[in-house]
Amino acid sequence: MPTLLIRPACVTDAQDIARIHILAWQMAYRGLVPDAYLASMDLRQRCDSWQKLLAASQHPVLVAQSGSSLAGWAGFGASRDVSAVPSAGEIYGIYLAPEHWRRGIGSQLFAAAIHALAQADFSSASLWVLQDNPVARRFYERMGMSCEDLPCPVTLGGRELQKVRYHMQIAG
Repeated sequence: MPTLLIRPACVTDAQDIARIHILAWQMAYRGLVPDAYLASMDLRQRCDSWQKLLAASQHPVLVAQSGSSLAGWAGFGASRDVSAVPSAGEIYGIYLAPEHWRRGIGSQLFAAAIHALAQADFSSASLWVLQDNPVARRFYERMGMSCEDLPCPVTLGGRELQKVRYHMQIAG
């Protein structure tokens, strides 16, 4: 197995991040999110969005590089929740290419994102996950997060789904 390197993302990673983003959604959310929505995810559009985001350096993004290819990414920063205190951080997204699932890479990427939030003086971390996604929910629980179990509606592809927030305290 190639050596895993977790590093900050750069603009040249945008296409690989976009590809992973789409593939992970299409695999992980099959049966939860309408198939037409998943099939309509456009690589060029997603790549353009990632290039702009990475060029602006608005939110930190870490990538997990396995050999010469990217295995996954995690985006994080200040909590976007309206009621959040300034010391609350959030993991905006963490996704792996499906061929890298269940190899421990997600755990390492999650730990690196939590460490980066702690280094930036955030005292807690949260994230949102679809309520009907038991695989992701078990992963976050194994990582030490607790579900607040207050569902919040989200509409994806014309279907109303529920998401729940996970939370954990982190040391600075």
